[in-house]
Amino acid sequence: GSIRHRLDHAQGLDREDLRFLRSLCDDVEVQLTEVDFSTSLGPIHGDAHLGNLIRTSEGTILCDFDSTCLGPREWDLVPVLLGPRRFGDSPGHVDQFLRAYGVDPRPSPRIDVLMRIREIQLVTSVVPVLRSNPGVVAEFRKRLNSIRNRDNHTRWSRYQ
Repeated sequence: GSIRHRLDHAQGLDREDLRFLRSLCDDVEVQLTEVDFSTSLGPIHGDAHLGNLIRTSEGTILCDFDSTCLGPREWDLVPVLLGPRRFGDSPGHVDQFLRAYGVDPRPSPRIDVLMRIREIQLVTSVVPVLRSNPGVVAEFRKRLNSIRNRDNHTRWSRYQ
C-alpha cells in the first residue's frame, strides 16, 4: 500500500517507469497472497535496520517505532539482510543482528518475497520528490535499472 501511495504521488517519473513499478507491485502482491505467514506472526518493529539503532554509553537503543505492528517476524530482518547485497554493509553485522534478534529467516521460503518488497520500497522511497530533489535522480535510476534488469549485484548508495 505505501509503495502504491508513493507511485500515485510521483513527481517527474515517466509513464514507462510508472507502468513498470506498478507492474512490480502487482506481481509481488500476487506472490504475497501465496505466502503463509500464520506460523510466524508476532510484534515487529517494521523498519528494523542499522540506521534505526542508537549507540549510547549504556548500550544500543532501537528507535523509529512508527511502523510497529503485528506481522511476519521475518519482515524486521529483511533490511539487515539486504544491507550487504545492496549497500556493501558488513556481513558480520547481519549475523550479529540475527543472533540478537533471535530469528534467522534466511532458510525461510518466504524471505525472497519479502526481500523483493523491500527492494521496491528502497527504489520508490524518493518517487514523490524526484522533480523537487534532483540530487536523488541518479541513484534512483541506478536502483530502478538494477531491479528492471534483475541485477542483484549492483551496489546502491543510500539516498541523501
